[in-house]
Amino acid sequence: MVRKSSGVILTLLVLTATLALAQTQVVRGQLVTITVRLTDEEGAPIAGVKVHFLDETDGVEIGVDVTDSSGYASVTWDTSTASPGAHSILIWTEEADYVESAQTGVGVVILAPAELRLSVSAPAAVKPRQGFRIRVTVMNAGEAAALDVAVSLNGSTKSVGDLPAGVSSTLEFSAVAPARPGEYSLSLLASGTEWGTQRPLSTSLEVNYSVEFGGIALEIRAPPSVREGESFNFSLALTNLGGRPIPLSIQINLSGAQPERIEDALTLDPMSSVTRAYAATAGRADRVRVTALAQGGGLRARDEVVIEVTSAGSPHRPPANGANATASSRPPTSPPPLRRSSSASGKSEAALEVNVAAETRAKEAAPLLTGEIPAAGSALALVVLVVLRGIWRVEDP
Repeated sequence: MVRKSSGVILTLLVLTATLALAQTQVVRGQLVTITVRLTDEEGAPIAGVKVHFLDETDGVEIGVDVTDSSGYASVTWDTSTASPGAHSILIWTEEADYVESAQTGVGVVILAPAELRLSVSAPAAVKPRQGFRIRVTVMNAGEAAALDVAVSLNGSTKSVGDLPAGVSSTLEFSAVAPARPGEYSLSLLASGTEWGTQRPLSTSLEVNYSVEFGGIALEIRAPPSVREGESFNFSLALTNLGGRPIPLSIQINLSGAQPERIEDALTLDPMSSVTRAYAATAGRADRVRVTALAQGGGLRARDEVVIEVTSAGSPHRPPANGANATASSRPPTSPPPLRRSSSASGKSEAALEVNVAAETRAKEAAPLLTGEIPAAGSALALVVLVVLRGIWRVEDP
């Protein structure tokens, strides 16, 4: 890999040192060339003098060179092992014939290399053919700037531009899930160029997701009516229709009852159902409205029921087999006994006994005609009575 060099020229005067360049910044790993010139008091170059270069910050000797005919000496500093931050470079000459020792210094800041990092927010599971969004954040975690940054997802590329140190940018991509359930992935790539070195930058990430049939089902089970001020129980039936566990948060709102809000949480195993029971107290409203919402894993389900509220003093409804039904099941009363004539003798009493016996036999023979027996019995009694009176008249003197 070719690394770009940065030149720093220092002018060394005999006994007097002047700094030709102000403090500069380089990226760690960059090759830095430091050049000095040795002249006499008249400004004429001095050749053949050994010059030392020392990184005082890390305590590392950078190199040694001898001034040429123009008075220049230089070294190339590989900053790959240098610590990030400000560095003080000490430069001095050895004494030579008619030349005294001189020294100077230069300050250099070593920047940590640019570093692209990716983070992504995407659903873990989607339904077949479902469209979904992927939010991608690219960040420069280094100290050197990243230039011309771009992010691509499965061949679709979006430009970010330059990213200074510590700066991030967020992009959004759209995707459509395949028709067949299974495990899938998307390839994410961020690229750019490092300032100072022109080193190419890149980082990649795999976005994994599942395509599966799934969902959640929610049903509220509650009594159709309650009394004012009465405590009642209700429950939620929850079902996970998918193939992975789903953490759910549950919110229940009650209008016309206490408490007004209930919160719960649970994790539903794949293809499983669970019932959660709760209790509340009806208020004085005409009805209680129960609304439940379960959501998690990118899924949500909602249900609502209305419970009628009756007044506390309202009577219970009579049973289907009430008092009327009980009274109608009683047997019919017996007909009243016949009155005996004031002139009747023992024979008339015997005739009446025959009448009663005939009525009883009729009941046993035809119990379904009990309503007609009293009339038939009365007619028979009248016929017997008339015959007896005829006999009495014959026997009377």
